[in-house]
Amino acid sequence: MSRRSGYAMDRRSFVKALLGTSALGLTRTPLMSLLDALTRGLVNDAAAQSLGINPRRYVVVELVGGPPRWLFDLALKPSGNDSFVANDYVTTKISSGNSGYQTTQVGDFHYSSLWASSLPTTGGGTVAMSSLLANMGTLRGVNMQADGHEPNRIKQVMPVASAPSLTGMVADHSTHLFSSVTTRNQGAFRSGTGLAQTFQSPSSENPLQGLFTAFNDAGRTSGNPAFQTFFSRRDLLKEAMSMMTNSLADHYEARSPGSVALRNNVSQAERKLLAGVAGVAAEWAPLVGKYRALITAVAKDKAVPGIMDGAIKDSVAGRRRVALANPATIVDPGVDFDARALVSDNSSVSNLAESFAIAEYLLMNDLSSSIHLSVGEPSGPHPKTGVMTRFNMDMHGQGRGSALVISAFYYRSLAACLHEFTNVLKNKALAGGQNLFDETVIHLCSEFSRSPRSAGEGSDHGWGANVTSLISGAINTPFVAGNIYTTPNNETFRDDYSNATYGGTWGLGAPVKVDNGDNILHAGYAASAVAAALRVESPNSNFVSVLTEGVGGLKPASDLGKPRNVS
Repeated sequence: MSRRSGYAMDRRSFVKALLGTSALGLTRTPLMSLLDALTRGLVNDAAAQSLGINPRRYVVVELVGGPPRWLFDLALKPSGNDSFVANDYVTTKISSGNSGYQTTQVGDFHYSSLWASSLPTTGGGTVAMSSLLANMGTLRGVNMQADGHEPNRIKQVMPVASAPSLTGMVADHSTHLFSSVTTRNQGAFRSGTGLAQTFQSPSSENPLQGLFTAFNDAGRTSGNPAFQTFFSRRDLLKEAMSMMTNSLADHYEARSPGSVALRNNVSQAERKLLAGVAGVAAEWAPLVGKYRALITAVAKDKAVPGIMDGAIKDSVAGRRRVALANPATIVDPGVDFDARALVSDNSSVSNLAESFAIAEYLLMNDLSSSIHLSVGEPSGPHPKTGVMTRFNMDMHGQGRGSALVISAFYYRSLAACLHEFTNVLKNKALAGGQNLFDETVIHLCSEFSRSPRSAGEGSDHGWGANVTSLISGAINTPFVAGNIYTTPNNETFRDDYSNATYGGTWGLGAPVKVDNGDNILHAGYAASAVAAALRVESPNSNFVSVLTEGVGGLKPASDLGKPRNVS
């Protein structure tokens, strides 16, 4: 409840009232539809300013398919000496000396040994992959409570189907031209105020230009059509803005402080539109090019210890299998096949460079604060024909060797892009001595991790062992939180796709101290934690946040204690 100038109105009522007044019916043309979204955003920002609502920017990075998170952000031995039972599939090294799950210590925690590798930078140098961990926090042992790619993908940002999504909650308080942008057009978005999410395919020739298609006039071919169309319609823009602000002033200026803030915000709207439209034609190629170059540099690095520095062969057919995508096929490359051949200098990761280029452009130009990215499959030479093909990250048929090589390339490429992206955000100053990274939350998520078959011949849907990781300048001290079982018995966890049992330690969630009891973390708790980081209400108020924010930044609630492996 907010009480100012003798007038009391709760947040939802205030926003609803303002939005009702600004309903201009701007839906006759694509431009009018876009203007309608913009005016709604300006109204929400006015309400936010007057009521003290100030969400952080939100970038969701969705790892499609459910890759094995233990190679990246799922710390299975966070203290270094935790109880641990080996599973042949859960490995971070194969080719040099110490095979199996190996760790490296970074600060107070032990992570997968992959974090000991280096990453390429845009300047031609290298940086320690572990530098990303300085601002990363991880919740492990998150049980999704049911199997399924699509339901669990949606739960990451929308754990309650009838409530706003996390992306929608940030968008509802946005002043930006695009309230929310996604690179995957599949319904994980819900706004509490009726906003829509803009879909932009990252595989189009120029996704940035595509974002502004509402400004294109058919038949305009000279110069930059988006730029020229903007000028031809600027009077219409001014008229729409004037209608909206005058309407608000007539009804609310006397009693609602939001209308005063709104008048100040509108003066920036035209400048944002002009700057955004003018820049798209020239900026896309160099922007996506730098991220593609980073991925290529990762592909060319043949010195990753335990993975690319020695032959990876296997005499057991199931352990050397390679699972391909589109179409889904399993190939036995033969006893002499070296799994390192799956990554060549031309290897890439579908949509990775394009997604980060879109996100960088949107954030740096202040065009959106709610962005949902989807990262696709890595590609490399076909194990028999050598033709470039894509590998399946839903690794039911992926043998241990191919799973390690493919996943290591995938995660190091992701880390290189994350490092560049976060550096760019750190270099943009904001008011009050902060930078854009301080006011951004990057949410790494997937449908699930993997449940590894004990024979090392594949892995299934580890929906009881999911991970939520956040990267933000608001995290000043890295953390790992959440308990896992050292080894599940055969009846504790079974996958819907296989009768195989999954022995060893691989991240299955165990109870933690939360909500005044011993409970296993699930999507509701994870979403509440993300909401706390974003400074928005939880989409499910029944579950407390396991993160708190104070002078020292975001950190786990004290009740959680240190992460434990439970026998």
